[in-house]
Amino acid sequence: MVKSKIKFSCSSNGIFAKTTFVLATVIAWMLPASSSAQEDEKFTDKQIEFFESKIRPLLVKRCYECHGPESDFDGDLSLSSRKDILEGGDSGPAINTAEPKKSVFLHAINYGKVFQMPPDSKLPQKEIDLFTKWIEQGAPWPSDKDEARAKSNEFDIEKRVEEHWCWQPIKHQPLPTVDNTRWPIEKLDYFILKSLEEKGLKPQGPAEKRIWIRRVYFDLIGLPPNDKDVEAFVADKSANAYEKVVDRLLESKHFGERWARHWMDLTRYAETCGHEFDYPLPYAHQYRDYLIRAFNQDVPYDLFVKEHIAGDLLKNPRRHVLEKYNESILGTGFWFLGEATHGPVDSKGDEAGRVDNQIDVMSKTFMGLTIACARCHDHKFDAISIDDYYAISGFLQSSRRQDTMLDRNRLIEKSASLADKEMAEAQKTLGGLMTQLSRQEPELAASYMKAAILFSQSRQYWRTNNEKVIQGEALKVAKRTGGETLAQRIRPNKRVKLQGDKQVWWYNGKVGDELFLEFNVINEGEYELKGNFVKAVDYGIIELSVNGKLLKKEDFFNRELISTGEVLIGSSKLQAGKNTLSAKIVGTNPKAAKKYMFGLDYLVIKRTDEPNANEQPRLTLDGLAKKYSLDEMLLKKWVAMLSDESHQQVQSPFYPIHRAINHDKELDSAFFERLRNELAKQRKSAEDGRKNAIRFADFEDGAEGWFRTGFGFAKQPESIASIDLSSGNRLALPGTWSSGVKGKRFYGVIRSPTFEIKHRHVHYRMNSENVR
Repeated sequence: MVKSKIKFSCSSNGIFAKTTFVLATVIAWMLPASSSAQEDEKFTDKQIEFFESKIRPLLVKRCYECHGPESDFDGDLSLSSRKDILEGGDSGPAINTAEPKKSVFLHAINYGKVFQMPPDSKLPQKEIDLFTKWIEQGAPWPSDKDEARAKSNEFDIEKRVEEHWCWQPIKHQPLPTVDNTRWPIEKLDYFILKSLEEKGLKPQGPAEKRIWIRRVYFDLIGLPPNDKDVEAFVADKSANAYEKVVDRLLESKHFGERWARHWMDLTRYAETCGHEFDYPLPYAHQYRDYLIRAFNQDVPYDLFVKEHIAGDLLKNPRRHVLEKYNESILGTGFWFLGEATHGPVDSKGDEAGRVDNQIDVMSKTFMGLTIACARCHDHKFDAISIDDYYAISGFLQSSRRQDTMLDRNRLIEKSASLADKEMAEAQKTLGGLMTQLSRQEPELAASYMKAAILFSQSRQYWRTNNEKVIQGEALKVAKRTGGETLAQRIRPNKRVKLQGDKQVWWYNGKVGDELFLEFNVINEGEYELKGNFVKAVDYGIIELSVNGKLLKKEDFFNRELISTGEVLIGSSKLQAGKNTLSAKIVGTNPKAAKKYMFGLDYLVIKRTDEPNANEQPRLTLDGLAKKYSLDEMLLKKWVAMLSDESHQQVQSPFYPIHRAINHDKELDSAFFERLRNELAKQRKSAEDGRKNAIRFADFEDGAEGWFRTGFGFAKQPESIASIDLSSGNRLALPGTWSSGVKGKRFYGVIRSPTFEIKHRHVHYRMNSENVR
């Protein structure tokens, strides 16, 4: 069996075209090619009579408009002769004489999944039956009336480039000779007049001034002139009266508004996505206003095109006249206008459809060509190959939509420059510190760490000798019957002041849910408990109990977000070791938003029966520095580093130190044994999770292939430890790419190169604040 050569032609621009191409290829590939014996088959007079009386009239009536002798042969298929039918078109043989039921022709007229012919409506069943019978007979055709066409070779693109005028370079043309030499004003007028004279026509004379000014107004700004402007122009007898009107209209803001409308039609401007829910297109108006300004400022066309195609890549972008932000990047907004579906079932098909629309709009707008026609095959009449189409498609598929911030008056840029200088100074300081540490003996470094832990532990818990303070986010969540908890950061303001700017936050709970928080005391006894809480419009009514004993019921509703200051919870007997503070949701204020939230900044416990039972020595930096012969300023830096909140995560290399600082008992062998077991369990869990994982990207050796925009990220991932200005205590470690190296307020985006997902999950290792 000889395999057929497979091609497919389709005029559709949608994803259906791509699907039909694949299915048609499979079908056509499975069909056996017609042999020469089949082509030379002899038919009976009765079969020929059946063809002439029943089939040929149907072919002429139903098929010859697109596939007849005088047509353009849609899909490169001619039905003018039996030879043409057996040879077929882009989708292979139209008829399979060996297995008639598998004929593409029958598949099409029966409106199969791939082809539906004729395209307007399905044939009556009686006509389908006649065609079926004819094909089952072997497609009889009179041999003396074979009107086979000469099949042309494939479209010759190079020849088309050489022959068609639109692909030729611009050449200087001499001005044609005209009879009325006084009429032309510009060079173009000679060519217009020449064509008129060849047809025996004469140019229309000048319009009367009232008519002329109305035409010019509508032409340039799309609005009619008012009576005052008309009368002033009519009365103006100066030689440049016409020029003054035109100049004034060109300077009008309405000029850009009028002509931007035409350009918006070309780029299919819309402010919503269309489709079912018609979601808005955010910031679409920025592109609209950009167009108006560009026309009014007479931006050169070559720059205008560059701004549309790749305005985000211009090294020296055009700036807004007054606010100095990047104008050029706004031109790229046109790529993302137009209809878009929400939640497409076939994500790759949806991407292909959007890219096809982008190519179609771009080529028609800037080139006056229908490049999208080459999605499924070489263009049928323009010198555009399918390779050209997918080269452009690859360019677009390798690009990503990204929102950018308009840097008015370049304030962000200036701030980033200042931050760069601060980073350099900070890095210089850090380098000196690291050098100093590297020159010291390990025992001395251990002394710094020990002194820093002792000071941090003392500062963490003891406000006075017998008054212990425990941060809410440091309390262990022993149990909760509903909702979720989070160490929530709240920026300080006039109404809210939290220690460490964080609270333990309980949310998504409901009436009846209860949260249990564990804390430790050294000695059994009677204690007074206080707390600094948060109140807000969506907080609930809470019952607070200690070890099951109800101490307080409090309504935490408030119209504004506030911190309460220290509020007495009550007194209770506490046991040595673990104790439990529980919060139970019992309702909400009628004025509150019913979300029943609860937040605790810190808890204060104070021994009341024996005030000196918990007496702790007050530790100071200078005292510890003298005791261990350390540099006080360097010790202060150790304390700041060990206070970093990121060490609360078990993945942090300083997690053991964090545990030690927050351990209010002696650091004995039992503590370290528990810590070793905890870390070993965590390590085993991590190793088990990575057994079948594939690491596709990290930043240990740089970020080749990744893309960076904005000011938030450094130019490259960190190769050495550096200061992260978003937190005075945090280091950006080697092999990480931090968005906070210049501070918290700088935006930035990093994008990965394209990668293939072969597993069900993709994991990211990130260190961030307030991630939910």
